[in-house]
Amino acid sequence: MVTEYGPRGPWETSDTSWGSDIEAPGVEKSDYYRGWTDVIEPGSRGNGLGGFAFVWRDGKHATDTWFPLFRSDGAPTSSIDALEKAWTGTAPADLGPEVQGITSDAAGVSLDPGAGIEATLDASDPEGGALSATWMLAVASYAVDNDEPQYCELIEDNALSVELDAPRQPGPWRLVGWAEGASGTVALASMPLEVTGDSEILTLPFAVDSYYSAAGWMGDSDELTRTDCTEATLCAPICHAWSWNPIGTGEWVGVYWQSPSGNWGDEQAPTVPPGATSITFEAWSDHENIEASFFAGMGTDSFSVREDDQLLSTEAQMFTLDLGSAEYTEVLGAFCFSVSAPDDGGAVNLYLRDIRWN
Repeated sequence: MVTEYGPRGPWETSDTSWGSDIEAPGVEKSDYYRGWTDVIEPGSRGNGLGGFAFVWRDGKHATDTWFPLFRSDGAPTSSIDALEKAWTGTAPADLGPEVQGITSDAAGVSLDPGAGIEATLDASDPEGGALSATWMLAVASYAVDNDEPQYCELIEDNALSVELDAPRQPGPWRLVGWAEGASGTVALASMPLEVTGDSEILTLPFAVDSYYSAAGWMGDSDELTRTDCTEATLCAPICHAWSWNPIGTGEWVGVYWQSPSGNWGDEQAPTVPPGATSITFEAWSDHENIEASFFAGMGTDSFSVREDDQLLSTEAQMFTLDLGSAEYTEVLGAFCFSVSAPDDGGAVNLYLRDIRWN
């Protein structure tokens, strides 16, 4: 028995000249599944038991595209058509799109921040039907075992050919195009991009979760857990669900968003340009009368802003930290929350979504 088979992993494929992994397009992924199934078909070698296609699940988030056979919103990929044909001998009546790649003037070149890009998704429908496209720009990260969503943004154009601006933040990115036919089946192509400049200097505005990690756990953190509550829609704002079971009524817990992860001041932090006016975010709890404190700035940071004892609703509310008079350069702690144990000693559930420097 083959315990898993599918496309080659990022560790097996070619890289760009700037070190980004190159993801196979939809047609190539389908060919991998089809080819492996032909090899391990039960009985093909006398006593084969078959194998498991890797991996039969939704993407954990919009940028989890390399292995999942379903997109993060549940849409099936064309690779499932190939598996159905291999397993049953009969292909679906309405096959999903065939995507060969992306043709673009930005392929393999370095781009200035905000430079114009023209791109076409090389896609066709096997039955000759019409196709639409969904495009997104995403941070170029393929940590295939990472449950944390990576930052992405949707492009407001559903055509197979688009014009867009490169990200203003320097560093490695990727442009992803999903083709979709009448059956609802999708297939993608992903093109690495390189935006020139100093990636340690952030560009305003930015989503905190794009460049900082919620890794600075403090207080009674042994009793704290985090799960992802990001909605299944593509490129939904990143959401954190925190659950805490305090060991006593006098306890507290808090988390700093740090860069790099685990940086308490002994490593260089990203530089944020002047001009930020506020930090905005949504917060709520599923318990009544929960208060939390929110702040930014820690350790060697030259600024500190905070709002203490904010009463949380059971519905999402927008909160703002005013940065109007803050003076900063490198920012070590871009955001933090803390909460104290309630008087009844019960569990605390806290939700945070779409944390942004504006």
